[in-house]
Amino acid sequence: MSVAENYIKPFQPLGHYDWPSTPVDHNLDKLKEMLKKRVFRRNDKDGIDLDRLDPAETRLLDEIAAPPANHPLMKDLDITLSEWIESDPPLETIKTIIFPPCDRESFLKAWAEKNSYAVLEVAEFDRKMSKSPSRIGDLFETELLVIPRLEDWFRRSETHLSSLRLLLSALETYPQKVVVGCNSWAWQFLRKSCEIDSICVNPMTFQAFDAERLSHWLEELSGGMKGRDLKFKSAKSGDDAFDLKSGAESKTEFMSDLASQSLGIPWVAWNMWRASLRVSSEKEQSISKSQKDESQLQTLWISELKSFSLPKHQDQRALLVLQTLLIHNGLNRDDIDLTVPNSHYSNVLPALINAGLVEKVDGIYHCVPAAYPSIRDGLRSAGYPMDVL
Repeated sequence: MSVAENYIKPFQPLGHYDWPSTPVDHNLDKLKEMLKKRVFRRNDKDGIDLDRLDPAETRLLDEIAAPPANHPLMKDLDITLSEWIESDPPLETIKTIIFPPCDRESFLKAWAEKNSYAVLEVAEFDRKMSKSPSRIGDLFETELLVIPRLEDWFRRSETHLSSLRLLLSALETYPQKVVVGCNSWAWQFLRKSCEIDSICVNPMTFQAFDAERLSHWLEELSGGMKGRDLKFKSAKSGDDAFDLKSGAESKTEFMSDLASQSLGIPWVAWNMWRASLRVSSEKEQSISKSQKDESQLQTLWISELKSFSLPKHQDQRALLVLQTLLIHNGLNRDDIDLTVPNSHYSNVLPALINAGLVEKVDGIYHCVPAAYPSIRDGLRSAGYPMDVL
């Protein structure tokens, strides 16, 4: 088995996710992170002061860590479903894949398109149903059908589940293979609202990314910059971020922190990684050029991971908005008002955007991927029901 194949991990049953840190550990990690930041500028002799660094430009980030942020899961899912796809007839016709939220690039849709599988989304389903409502089971005849995001099929309201209920009715008698995707927060809601797990049984999810697996993936991404000898160093210590020697104790501090704080979720870690990268300021670069220090110009410095401030427990409207954005993986303003009544009477969305927890992209409000672990912690601390991986 090649080195790359060592990092291909099959999906596993839901409920077996190996969280990089428990809730208690995660709170301790946050406390340690706060203490580290107080002394962060007291760098080791090989580190560099943050005042001498600037954030890396988007163009450079796209060379170093290009999207999609879910790419390493492609081979994982291929190996997970290969035997089932080849089976005829299969023991079960539906495979259910659960993901944490904040995947902006619709992993399952991209996976289906890569493999030339048919994709069904809610707009097409509603259109076909309006023309031929009596032939539910015959509306999408194909050997393998992929339904990428069930969270797009409903709004958190009993009166806005009609499309999803019709789909579930169709799946009960559909004879061909179907891969159904759903985010973990929507899945918990649908389990309680329409007992979806009685039809979409035995859900699976990916295995958490640890420090070594993250390091391999991120280094592989940066290796795509042909002709450039890049170095990735901790701004605090000057250590090589990708120098993972044998033994857990010798793993670089940054990659261990990244795995823990991202909860092992690749698109969360990817966003944190990009946000942490710094380059020498223009002044520093001019000094380096005059000294003919070419290695300095090829160094990317890694700052500390960003922390986020959550709404207070009594600010229930803000917490409800965050919860509904996780369930639906993004909503426009009208749908937010539908699922969180009277949200427009306050400045809750601007406040969440200013706090770095929410962003608006093409008219849709999303939770910021890098902020997801903090948002999840805040909702759990406030007593909200949690997702399960």
